[in-house]
Amino acid sequence: ADLILPNYTEAQILLQRQPQTELLTDEAAQALADAIEAGRAVLDNPEATQKEVDDAAMAIVEAMNNSVLMANKTRLAQLIEIVNQLTEDKYTASTWKVCEEKLAQANAVMDDLNATQQQVNDAYEELLNAMVGLQLKAQKAALKSALDIARTILYSADEYVESTIKGLSELVAEGEALYYNDEATQSEVDEMAKALLEAAMKARKLADKSALQSAVEKAEAIDLTLYTTDSANGLSNALLSAKQMLADADLSEDDQAKVDDAAATLTKAIDDLILKTSDSDSDSSENNGSSNESTSSGESDPTDESNPAGPTTGDSDVLVIAL
Repeated sequence: ADLILPNYTEAQILLQRQPQTELLTDEAAQALADAIEAGRAVLDNPEATQKEVDDAAMAIVEAMNNSVLMANKTRLAQLIEIVNQLTEDKYTASTWKVCEEKLAQANAVMDDLNATQQQVNDAYEELLNAMVGLQLKAQKAALKSALDIARTILYSADEYVESTIKGLSELVAEGEALYYNDEATQSEVDEMAKALLEAAMKARKLADKSALQSAVEKAEAIDLTLYTTDSANGLSNALLSAKQMLADADLSEDDQAKVDDAAATLTKAIDDLILKTSDSDSDSSENNGSSNESTSSGESDPTDESNPAGPTTGDSDVLVIAL
């Protein structure tokens, strides 16, 4: 029988090709290099069978078919450079944390020489979404100013009408919590600042009643029995009105004019008091006594011209003068 030599043609052709392994991933380049080396060993073996030659050729073909081109990481590298220029203190903690995690993943893909294009693309998309999702910390200067104004009111709450600052303390507590919340949005901060300022604008200081209080104390110390009825009644009425105004806890600075008027009215009533005179008192008493005495004795008033009785003739008390 004739000796049939193996057909080396296909294997030789494959071995003569010089694939550009620099475009392949390290793993794919190594697999192809191993297949080529094994094929050359078969060709150099004079005792190699046709099956060994065919298997070597097929191994090279499979290595070439399974070769993975090195992924294009240009866009990912550019995005990583942009994210590295961002500063943490400008963004909320939660969104910055997400961005940091995606940046670490992207750097790992960049360092992985066997990363596929799909892995590179996924890392790029995730890092881009994290960067776009970064949320700037809210600007809180206006909120701080509003809180300072509200706190000033609360520090001197006893100087304000209670009903006008109701709920302000709770609102300040909410505002302070928002101020120290790094996750607060600009919209939330702006709305709180507005609410605090509106509440502060509603606060009203208590009316100054010091002059009215002094007038009331002065009036209460007066003995009204020493004064005429009309003037005493005038003071009593003014004093009653003034006391009612003193007791009204809702009178604010907006009502200051009314308080001042009440104090002026009471002061005038004090000034207008008229003392009872001793003459008028004694005259009144004597008149009342004479009237009572005449009535009780039954005697007629000799000065009363309506009395028909005159001096009688023969009366020893009558002096007769002859002409």
